[in-house]
Order: sequence, then structure tokens, then C-alpha cells
Amino acid sequence: MGREKMKTVFLAMLFVLSVFLTHKLWIIIPSGEMFSPKVEEAVEEELNIYAEILSPQSYIYNFGGGYHTIFFTDPNRTWIEIADMVDAFIEEDFTYETLEKEQWQEANEYKSVKLQFSFPIPLELFYSDYKEFKLGEEMDAMDSLLIPATERNVLYVADKSKGIYLKLKGKNRYGDIASNIDRVQSIPHTEYFKTEDILGIDADILLPINFEEEIPAVDMTAEIEVSDKTQVTAMAGRIFGENFDFIKKIEENDGSVMYISNYGEKVLRIQSDGLLEYTEKLEKQTQAAVPDRLESLNSAVYFVKNNGGWPAGAYLSDSISIEKAGMKGYKFLFDYKISGYPVLEEAGQGAGSIVVDVYGNSITYYKRKVFREKMNIGQGQASSSRAVLLPQKVIDRNFREIAAAYIVDKDLNINEISIDRLLFDILSSIKNIQMAYYLEEKADGALLIPVWKIDLQSRIYYFNAGNGDIIYRGSAE
Repeated sequence: MGREKMKTVFLAMLFVLSVFLTHKLWIIIPSGEMFSPKVEEAVEEELNIYAEILSPQSYIYNFGGGYHTIFFTDPNRTWIEIADMVDAFIEEDFTYETLEKEQWQEANEYKSVKLQFSFPIPLELFYSDYKEFKLGEEMDAMDSLLIPATERNVLYVADKSKGIYLKLKGKNRYGDIASNIDRVQSIPHTEYFKTEDILGIDADILLPINFEEEIPAVDMTAEIEVSDKTQVTAMAGRIFGENFDFIKKIEENDGSVMYISNYGEKVLRIQSDGLLEYTEKLEKQTQAAVPDRLESLNSAVYFVKNNGGWPAGAYLSDSISIEKAGMKGYKFLFDYKISGYPVLEEAGQGAGSIVVDVYGNSITYYKRKVFREKMNIGQGQASSSRAVLLPQKVIDRNFREIAAAYIVDKDLNINEISIDRLLFDILSSIKNIQMAYYLEEKADGALLIPVWKIDLQSRIYYFNAGNGDIIYRGSAE
């Protein structure tokens, strides 16, 4: 398998990509399968999964002159093209300089493509020896990658959660990102502008001035139906393996099913609402040296893939270091997208539709609750579409509640602040605005509702994109 094919594992999300792919690809497939006749097919499937796992949450195109657009799926093979650029960039030595936030924002002013990721992704997921690049002690993750069309041999990377912004200067950055941007500008898109241009607020946020796309609500159903005995038994059989005949089964009054091994070291519970939870006791003999985060991620993905399958559109939404009984491990949280939009629930995106705890070679916890589109055979088209309100409109409609919460959070004296000042401060506190789907569970399934997810400094809101109602409100972590 050639180098070009191998590097599509992550499609160049980072400047260390090709080095990682050259030396680390063997980790993806468990060693027992490396020489299987079907290894090529297996590797191809894994490549596709990993490309999706670490895919950008959004693609932001700056056309220049203040015009932008945002796509939540890759509209023009931008990621693949950036792979070639990044590959050439790291083949030669490069230097970097640390930027202030204002310098980062200035770099965003010009014609460019910016890839935004779902969270600050640890650099070790791309290259275990990333510290050799000596990017500074604090730069161990990335949530943004900016490719400027106006500067040669330059990349910008950032971990905005830590306020770290770097400008990388190399000898080679081949490719024509300007032409890629021009091609995107020629296809149908929604125009976005800076808040400074629309509202007079100097913030790193883009807003649409017209949203013509109609996003339908979608009827969903749980992928695991506890009433389907064949499905449930097959799922349990895969998890417990050859010892399944000796597993105790308990059926609960609400229809939930529990499987327990003889000594209780393994427990699987599948609830009537489709929630699967599996726990396994951490054995002392498994407490070997801690694998790196990438190997643990591979273990998590492999387990999910073989115990329920890998959901279409699933991506890594968080990666957390954990410890239990003196053993260190990792917790991986995965969420998924429908039609390119992330699916959110009340607990927030960080809760994870799929959660896997990995200690050494052991999976000690596995949670899965995924929904799929309901097949309404013979019932016509059940999904409904309606015009999407602009995010500034939904903020206006809910200003009283937002303002009341803001006053409490900031401990303000309402008699000492004007409405205009309050509005200005609230708008200035917005950290992110994103179109998404909210999953509203019902007795007979679930409904995906298009929402605007708006993150303020201390609060998170999901607004129904059709009528502006607040669907969810919570504290920002």
C-alpha cells in the first residue's frame, strides 16, 4: 500500500500527519490480522473510520472582502488537498512563532480555509513523538488549523481553549488553496459575516445574514430494540464470546435485559430505551505498562466496531485521561452526525453517545445509545422542513431570559447597567454558534430537531431553529 493511500487515515489534520502514517499504521489493525488475505480490505475500512473519527467539525472559507461561508461536511475534497500541502510542509524543516490572540484574528481576516475540530485533539493521536517538534510545553492539542491563501509556506494552528496560537513557517507548502476556495465560492452556499460587520461586536464569530436552506426534522428510532430477541442475543454473544452459554440472563419488568458472568466480573445491560452498558472488572494481570493514547483509541474503536458496529457519521468528541485502582487509562467519547450536523442531547455534546474506557488491553466500560432514521414505509415522507431563523433573531426573541441568566452569572446590579450595554456584553460573550440537531426522545422513538447551539462564557443554549424556542439550557463547563 502506497504512502499516498496510507496518509488518508487522517487526511492531514495536522502538520505531523505523514510521519505518523509512515511509522504507526500497523497499530490500526490488531497484530493477529496483519497477514490475513483480506488485510487490504480491512485496512481500507479502518482508514475510512479514522478519517471520520477525527474529521473537522466545520470548514470555514474566507473568500476575502468580508465574505465567508461555513460547511459542516467537506464540500470540495478540501481535506484531501490539505493533506498534500501538509505532507510537503513537514518534509522540510520548519520554525514557529507564538502569536497573540489579536494576531490570530488578523490572520483570519484574509482569504483562507480554517478547519475547526470538535475539541482540542491531543497531538499524540497523530504522532506519539510530537514533542520532538518542540512546539512549547503547553501546545499538546489543537482545535483549529488555518491555511492562508495570501501567505506562502505558512500554516496557523491553535488551541483556543488554552489561548495558544502558533504560526508555522516552512520551506514547502505546495498546492493551490486559493483555487479550492474559488471552487467553493462557485457552488451554492450561505454567506456569513463577522459579528463586527453585522452587530458592531469585535468577536471571532461569524453570523449568516440569510439562511435559505431548509433543514428537516427527522423521525428516529433506537438502533437496539430490546424487543428484538435475536438482535439482543447476538449482541450479548459477541461481547461474552465462547463463554456465553454460562452467562446468567435476567429479564426485568420494563423489558430491559441483563447478562452477568458467573463471578460478576462482566455485566451487560440493555435497557428498553435502547441504552447498552457493559462493565468489566479490571483484573490485576491486565495492569501492564500504559499504552499511549493512540493505541488505546485503536482498542476502543476496534471494540465498538465488533460490538454493535461503527455508526455512520461517528466522530471523537472528547478524550480524557482516567485512573482506577492505581491504573491509568483513557476515556473516549464519540458522538455522531446526521446529514453532516452533530446530534446533541440534553446532557450536552460531551456526554457521548458512545463511551469507552480503556485500561491497558482491557475495555472496562462501554456505553452505547445511538439512533437511526426511522423507515416510514407506506406512510409517505414523515420528515418536515421549515425555514430557519437566523441566530441573531433567536437571541432577540429570548433576550429577557438570556439577560436574566447573564445578570445572575455576573452578579450585576440591574439598576447600574443599561439595556444597550447589557446587550453588547452578552453578544461579546458568545464563544461559538453552530447549526446542529437536537435529539428529543419520545415514547415511540425520537425526533431530530434543527437547532442553533450558542455557547456563551457561562451558559449553553439550544434554540429551535424553526420557531426560536429554547430547547435546552445548561452551564458551560
